[in-house]
Amino acid sequence: MIRKLLTTLSLITFFSLPGVIWYQSTGDISIYFSSSAPEGQWFYVLSKLAGMYTLMCIAWQIIATLLTRLDFIQLCWLGAMHAVFGSLVIILAISHATLFFLAMSQRQGYPAWTLLVPDFSSYYHTYLSFGLLGLITLLAVFVTGLLRLRQSSLVKNLHSLYWLLIGFAYIHALSIGTESQTNAGLVLYISLGLIAVILWLVFVIKQLKTRVIFQ
Repeated sequence: MIRKLLTTLSLITFFSLPGVIWYQSTGDISIYFSSSAPEGQWFYVLSKLAGMYTLMCIAWQIIATLLTRLDFIQLCWLGAMHAVFGSLVIILAISHATLFFLAMSQRQGYPAWTLLVPDFSSYYHTYLSFGLLGLITLLAVFVTGLLRLRQSSLVKNLHSLYWLLIGFAYIHALSIGTESQTNAGLVLYISLGLIAVILWLVFVIKQLKTRVIFQ
């Protein structure tokens, strides 16, 4: 009972970190409802919050899956929970992109359709485009996840694009994400990234050892 309580409290604390970092950077949110706030600013700050949670959930999806496959923790992660969490990532990513689109549209006074086309003409637009590519990759991963029920080897391999997705997401967030570039944000997301990479390496080494044993 105590172990479950501590685990629950740890997860709550862990998943509250992006919100805390966002609030410390954003400050008093009431200012965004005043006449002095720039057009679309409230949508913009909400977009940043959704983006921070998207990145955390993407990393956590990888970490939880690898921890389960390595038998470090006992979770029914590769079943329903994996699908539920994957759906949450989709919702957060689409919310992040939609809120940013609304913010930019309000700010310039007309729909920001150019955001839907990759643009590598400048530093900001380049790393903004990485976010767009990440969203496209995420949608592809989501579709292949649904198709995995057919047990197609090609579909299973395409589902591994999740690693490409996390690369796009990290480049996008750490390059132009204001909150992600703070000291606390960098510590959080770089730590998550390193944990995911280390677990992946451990998993690969374990798979190679298994193959050698059975050869």
